[in-house]
Amino acid sequence: MKSSSNQKSRRGPRYISDLDYDDNVDWLGLIKLFKTEKKPIKYFLLATLLLLGSAGFLMLSAKNLGALFGVIAQKKFGSEYILLASVFLGAEAISLIFQYYGRIIIAYSTTQVTLGTRKKLIDKINSLPVAYFDSTPMGRTLTRITADVEGLEQFFSGTLPKVLSAVVQIIAVFIAMLLSNLKLGLIVVCFTTPAIFFSVFLRVKARAVYREIKRLTAGLNAKLAENISGLTLIRLFGLSDWTLSEYRGGTNSLYRSHLKLMNLNAFVMPTIVLLCTAPLIFVFGFGGNYVLSGSLELATFVAFVRYSERILSPVRAFSQEIQVIQDALASSERIYHMLNEPPETSVLGEDGHVQQELAGKIEFSHVFASYGRPEKPILKNISFRIGSGEKVGLVGATGSGKTTTISLIPALYQIDEGVVLIDDIPLNHWHRETLRQQIGYISQDVEIFRGSLRDNLLVGRSAHHFASDQEILNVCALTGFEKTLNSLPKGLDQILLDGGKNLSVGERQLLSITRIILKNPKILILDEATSSIDPHSEKIVQEALNTASLGRTTLIIAHRLSTVTACDLILVFHDGKLIEKGTHEQLVKNDGYYAQLARTH
Repeated sequence: MKSSSNQKSRRGPRYISDLDYDDNVDWLGLIKLFKTEKKPIKYFLLATLLLLGSAGFLMLSAKNLGALFGVIAQKKFGSEYILLASVFLGAEAISLIFQYYGRIIIAYSTTQVTLGTRKKLIDKINSLPVAYFDSTPMGRTLTRITADVEGLEQFFSGTLPKVLSAVVQIIAVFIAMLLSNLKLGLIVVCFTTPAIFFSVFLRVKARAVYREIKRLTAGLNAKLAENISGLTLIRLFGLSDWTLSEYRGGTNSLYRSHLKLMNLNAFVMPTIVLLCTAPLIFVFGFGGNYVLSGSLELATFVAFVRYSERILSPVRAFSQEIQVIQDALASSERIYHMLNEPPETSVLGEDGHVQQELAGKIEFSHVFASYGRPEKPILKNISFRIGSGEKVGLVGATGSGKTTTISLIPALYQIDEGVVLIDDIPLNHWHRETLRQQIGYISQDVEIFRGSLRDNLLVGRSAHHFASDQEILNVCALTGFEKTLNSLPKGLDQILLDGGKNLSVGERQLLSITRIILKNPKILILDEATSSIDPHSEKIVQEALNTASLGRTTLIIAHRLSTVTACDLILVFHDGKLIEKGTHEQLVKNDGYYAQLARTH
């Protein structure tokens, strides 16, 4: 039996690596970020108009400066001189005001884009399937929402106003030159073009270096996150030198990449200065000769000198901002790719509409699953039925398919073939959030967040299902967590460290069980919940688990068969197949694979 809604996902999601880039996608990334924010685009267009006005008044001031020199040369210091001087100063002042407000508006609009990008990345993380995080290092994801967004922020808040102003000013100067004197204007434009092309060429050359820096930075962040999270094991196994060596290898590679960039900039900046100075030299050479021959007025010559000066500053500014521009383009490229990762709805299909309370019946019918690699299936033709309120054990060797089976129940991964039914309703018809809110999961690795004990106990409860302190205390008494609670100086207000490091392993497990009962799920999944605690604590935790499973459909993954012998049904897995099922007594009597496991335990 095949589930048609899942057939498209058989090939599995394709997650983009750091090296899988399109040469032009960096600009597309910036354009995409702007297109998704309509309000900032309006402000950006207004800012562009103000910068155009600023450039226009600069050209007017340059023209009036030339005319002013013409009046001075004729020794006329009357009303015409005063008028021209006033227009020059007024144009410069208005240009400055326009440029100030233009840059302010750009900074405001681009800050909105940055804020919107941060929100979109957080929303994207919440929409990604579990498979994405299985294949993507945590440090890489953190780099996207921290360093990459900061790179964009630096570009938008400081560099973009400068670059936009520079581009507008260069275009305005070229137009003014060509309109004033076509021949001299063409000469200056021709000798200015090399500096502009060189700046563009620099961007192309620097792009590969920036990509390498970003890739190495993400790798170092990922390695650092792994080392910090596994610091205890690193110390226990004496791996400090090895981890330092690995990390230093990455930092050395990053250091060499930064040296490449510094060497490139060391060559480029003096060259840019030289190329920017060339037009001014040719203006003096050709323009001076034209003035002396009488073919060019002194006023026009002075205006051209002023125009040439106006070119030097923007071209130099553009070249100086190349590093920030490339950093932002590399960041936008990576953010663009992350925002285009296939969401959970793309991998698992559109969300269903069933939003009802669970009874707890579960059925697998000819299910195949492969984590997106159908040529290597993890589950092979799995079929079984579980009644509401039944307690079911899943046993088998590591990698036999137990965890994959329970991961399909809350719709965490796609199914290649077959169908999973919850209360006789196909899994893809359920509203996933509704389904997951009614499923409780307890593993040997308890997730505890830094914060108060109360907040940790109420994780998983929706806002409209608030629990009072008295209700929390009643459940703590039920699970045996009351003793731990009473030993804490601040009770429910006690601050727990990351991972609950100020609690013992058994106490963390009891906290997890208490949290699940407060959530009140209809289906309870226990994944090796007692495998990492001592015998004394195990007895307490087992009693709490028995309490938690009352009235709930319970699935128990266990390597120790003693934890599943009392189950209503035991499912025996081997190499991705369900090879036996029945009660403990039935399976022992059948003298099959389960009986062999029972004899060796």
